[in-house]
This record gives sequence, structure tokens and C-alpha cells, in this order.
Amino acid sequence: SFAAYFAKLLRTKTTGQLHRGGLSRSSSCGVHKTYRCLVCITPQNEPGDSAVASVASEIDRLKQYSIMKHFLEPSIRAPKRFVATVPDDVDNSKWAECLLKITKISEVCTVVGNAPSDTLAKALWGDFGKPSDCVAVAECEIELLTGRTHQIRGQLAAEGFPLVGDVQYGGAVPNTSSVWKERCKGRAESYLDSELLALQCCSLEFLDPQYAEKSDESVLAKRSKLWNSFRLDSASWTPSVSKYFAETAELSSIEATSLLNEEAPLLKRASKDLERHSDAPTAHNASKSIIVSWE
Repeated sequence: SFAAYFAKLLRTKTTGQLHRGGLSRSSSCGVHKTYRCLVCITPQNEPGDSAVASVASEIDRLKQYSIMKHFLEPSIRAPKRFVATVPDDVDNSKWAECLLKITKISEVCTVVGNAPSDTLAKALWGDFGKPSDCVAVAECEIELLTGRTHQIRGQLAAEGFPLVGDVQYGGAVPNTSSVWKERCKGRAESYLDSELLALQCCSLEFLDPQYAEKSDESVLAKRSKLWNSFRLDSASWTPSVSKYFAETAELSSIEATSLLNEEAPLLKRASKDLERHSDAPTAHNASKSIIVSWE
């Protein structure tokens, strides 16, 4: 059946990727999956850094990953534990290796400091779900090289980039926390605004099965040479992000004043990238708001 055929493609993909160290486009791999997500940008300010410079630093850090590698602790509990190295005092043979590749990082959108940012934050998290230290979000496309439970969510969170709306991994205020209860006084405590996880599969490619009838009249599915390709060009959060860009384009320089002071370092860095590469990031409305494309 097709279900058994596709499951075998996935198993073969994970085994093959581990043997090849994450070479994602091997001819022996019969399936490729890409995901789109929104990650939280939570700057870790160094002494003397402006908040915006730290946002740029975090985006640079995301761009530097070729293959992101972690190990998954063997456990049935959630959230899962992903670590860069297996602890010395455990049986490392039981820890599953996890590999993913960041293939694209799009525009950075602030979620604090002006009306469009506040509107976007409310659309993504509701009235009370945004983590207080999240100042911006960025859309990423991820090629999943191995298939592990919570892999994208856990690996990105382990590197300090939890997914928007992900309560379990720090991308939203959990409904069991005292912070959430304080924010939601007078509301039903079982309700949480930010239950929409900003993660979706946006691209799927796989080798079409070729069916052959066996002697016992059962059907055997084998790989053909024909690729099937499917892609979604937008996500559930796309209208909110598009609205953000439209509204920030209308802001005056005074109205665009953000809690992220000193936007000049971020825009200066984008300008230098433009000079170095013809396909480098572009700055939009540089004098008005912090909107930088990192494609």
C-alpha cells in the first residue's frame, strides 16, 4: 500500500542522512520535507550592545548554521530534551541523533514598540501569550534531515529560538505559570490565547511508487524515477505579517519609534550586505521601521 511505501521512504531517509552526516540531496533519498515556521528572537544583550544590534546578532547566528545537530534524550515525556552533546554519565547509544538544515530566513518583524508591532503580537499570541523577552520574530524554512518527535521545535528552542506559540518549548507563556495567571486575572484559567503553533509543512517531494502484482496477488510498491512535488506558498500567519508590513510602511519616523532603540546598527549592516552581494538582504523603509529581509 502507499502508506507502507511512504513510511519506508521516511525510515530510509533518516538512516541514510545519519550515515551521510546530513547530505540532504543524496540520490538515494526518496523523500524531502521542508517546513515553514516563525521563531522568537530574544536578544541576549552584551555590555554596550543596543537591543537592535542584538537582534541582528541573533539573525546572524541563525544564518551560520549549515547543519544543526542535537541528540534527543530517550524519554516518552514531553517536552523532549535536545542537547548538543550527550552527557558523559549516560548510555549514548540510546540518544537519537537529530539533523536539520535552515534553508531560508525571511523578514524580521518587531513585536514591541509601535502599533503595527503590537497588532502583530496580538495576532500571533493573543492578548496574554507573548513571552515578555521576545522582541521580534523571523520566518524560517527548515529541511528536516532526520525525523524525530518534536525535532524542529526542540532543536530550535535548544539554540534559543523557540517557535511562536509553542508553550512547551518557551515560545509562549504557559497556562500553568504564575505570570500567565496574573495576566489573565478575571478570565477563565483554562483558556490560552496562543495555542496556534507557528509551524507547518510547506514542501513535500517524494518518488512516485510503481506498483507490481506479486504471485500471491498482493501489490508491491517500488520506487519509480518520477518525482511528485507539492508546495504551500503561504502560512496561517502570512496575512498578519503582510498586514504588519503594510502598516509599518505608512508610519512616520516619529510613530515608528520603538522600544528597540538605535535601529541604525541593524540598517547599516543590511546596507553593507547589499554592497557585497547582488542578492543580499534588502532594507525596506529604512527611515521608518525595523524591517530587514535576510533571504
